[in-house]
Amino acid sequence: MSQNNPIIIHADRRENSSGIPLILEHEYGIKVLPAMLRTGDYIIDEKIVIERKTHLDFAQSIIDGRLFQQAAMMRKFFNRSLLIVEGSMESISERIKIHSHAVKGALVSIAVAWQISILFSQDAAETALLLWLIGHQETASAIELSYRPRQTTQAPVSTTALHPARTFPSRAQNRRPLT
Repeated sequence: MSQNNPIIIHADRRENSSGIPLILEHEYGIKVLPAMLRTGDYIIDEKIVIERKTHLDFAQSIIDGRLFQQAAMMRKFFNRSLLIVEGSMESISERIKIHSHAVKGALVSIAVAWQISILFSQDAAETALLLWLIGHQETASAIELSYRPRQTTQAPVSTTALHPARTFPSRAQNRRPLT
């Protein structure tokens, strides 16, 4: 990372207990600015808002309705929104009374209806890595990174592609002489 484009992340003060702001500063050299954010837990480059939820808080926020209120706030104030769910999704129903279809339905709703991307991480260290990667991609405008999607132009569809039977030889061409 060049000094011209340092990664700056605004972190909600309530995230201090997760340890993620410390990991970001000490392991990745990111400048973390603590603040009381009105939406999201992290804001990268003042363009991307990120809500981090532990797997248990994710389930609880479905039950009490906070999840969709938070999604609405993120979409209202930011064009680019992201949800990171931290921890094992498999153990949710063991600890909180929620049907697995409700969890899957909420994930689909967040991704499709609210158009908020969802990433999963195992723990705080992996969440910090994801935040660093997001920040790095956002601020590395001078370099073309190989994992960014390339723009492609679609070739016009040929008549042969629309009617593949036209490419086969006709029966008349395949007949053998009867001699």
